[in-house]
Amino acid sequence: MEKITISDSQADIDFEFVYQFLSEQSIWASGVGRTTQRRALDNSLCISAFNNGKQVGFARVVTDYATFAWVDDVFVDEAVRGQGVAHQMISTILNHDKLQSVASCWLSSSNPVARALFAKPGFTRPDEARLDKLMAQPKRQNNSYKR
Repeated sequence: MEKITISDSQADIDFEFVYQFLSEQSIWASGVGRTTQRRALDNSLCISAFNNGKQVGFARVVTDYATFAWVDDVFVDEAVRGQGVAHQMISTILNHDKLQSVASCWLSSSNPVARALFAKPGFTRPDEARLDKLMAQPKRQNNSYKR
């Protein structure tokens, strides 16, 4: 594997690669339509990983760039998994100039391997006091979500 390069430029994203992975290979984003996925990327801080100019990883951050960030849609192409690509993307996010005032950074993952990876840079299970405050509406999919 060549040296991985990381970019936060929207212009560098291979949308077809990202959309294909999220819609066909991920559990969490299957059913999200192309238009909705494009809007999600357009309104997020996106981090892309490249190997010889080919996109091999992606992560996006939903944020107000001031106090809160949610890391979402983190994935690495199977051909380069286990080679530190996700670690590089997460490090880029946590050290990003635009996110330095963020006090609360969240993510979730149903994958135990991924959770172990995210624990290395300091993500932990929230303490009970924080969990007691956390609320969410049930996930809803409407017709526009699928476009």
